[in-house]
Amino acid sequence: MCRVNVCFSGAAEGADQFWGVLALQYGHELIHWSFGKHSKKNKFIGSEYIHILSQDELNCADPYLIKANTKIKRCFPTTSQYVNNLLRRNYFQINNSDSVYAVCNFDDKGIYGGTAWAIQMFIDMCYENNTHKPLYILNQIDGLWYTYSYNDDNWYTTDIIPIPSGKWTGIGSRNISDVSRYKMLDLFEK
Repeated sequence: MCRVNVCFSGAAEGADQFWGVLALQYGHELIHWSFGKHSKKNKFIGSEYIHILSQDELNCADPYLIKANTKIKRCFPTTSQYVNNLLRRNYFQINNSDSVYAVCNFDDKGIYGGTAWAIQMFIDMCYENNTHKPLYILNQIDGLWYTYSYNDDNWYTTDIIPIPSGKWTGIGSRNISDVSRYKMLDLFEK
C-alpha cells in the first residue's frame, strides 16, 4: 500500500511558500490554507493548491486559539478581523497533521511570530489526544534543529530529523535565511 504524502501550510511568503515548493518538487501533495483577502495576496502559488476557508470554518478554530493563548500569553481575539483570521488559519495547518516542521526564531522567551500559535495548538491537541506526534523547529537564531519533548514540555537540539512524510505541516517565518532554505532542502535530499 502506497502512503500519500501531503504538506499542509498557510500560503504565506517565506517558509510556507518554500515548504510548498519542496513538497511539490519531491512528489508530495500540497494544501495551502487561506481565506478571502489573504488568498488574493498569494499570486506566487497556483490556485489549485489553495483551499479557501469560509468564515464559519475559520471560526471553528477559536476554542483552540483561546486555549493556546493561555500558554503563549498573547492576544486573541485581536482588534483586527484579518489578523484573527490569520491565526484561525493556523489551526487548519496543524489539525490533521502527523508531524510539524517549522522555521522560526526561537529563544528563551519562546517562539516568535504567528508560528507560535500553530505550534502551541499542535502541542495542546497532542496532549489532549494523548499522542506524541513529532514536532521540529529550525531555529533561525542559532541555525539548529530542535524537537519537542512531551515528557517534560521542553525543546532539545537534534541532528535526527526525518524526511517529511505522511500528513505533515510545513510552516514558519515570512523572512527565512539562505541557511534555512538550505537546511529545509537538505531534509528531502537524505
